[in-house]
Amino acid sequence: MLLDDHELLFNVFSMKDNLYVHLFIIAVIFDILTGNLRGILSNNYQKLDSSIGLKGLLKHIIVILILLTIYPYLTLLGFKPYANTIMGFYILNYSISVVENLGQLGIKLPHSIIKSLAKLSDQQEENNNDHQQH
Repeated sequence: MLLDDHELLFNVFSMKDNLYVHLFIIAVIFDILTGNLRGILSNNYQKLDSSIGLKGLLKHIIVILILLTIYPYLTLLGFKPYANTIMGFYILNYSISVVENLGQLGIKLPHSIIKSLAKLSDQQEENNNDHQQH
């Protein structure tokens, strides 16, 4: 099957109207912002490392480029439901990361969410152990 360049280009430009793409980009932006805020406000402020932030930013850029390249091809080949599912997976993954960042920043979250997320559950156990020792 030969891919039509005009149709592929149309699919690329039509991503600007796609809710999944917008939610994905918003989730990535919030993850970057909350992650950086967590790094700045954490107890390890003196140990901030720009190389860690750069690695994280590069990882985000690579994921964005891969998804925004694959999505129009899958759509063109008739696999839009799969493209949306992949995008939904990444939206969920980044959203979980945002919630973890918010929890680690000390923002009160419902107990059911804390219990469901390993990072926050471990952090809460550490906090409880610290309070019991003092």
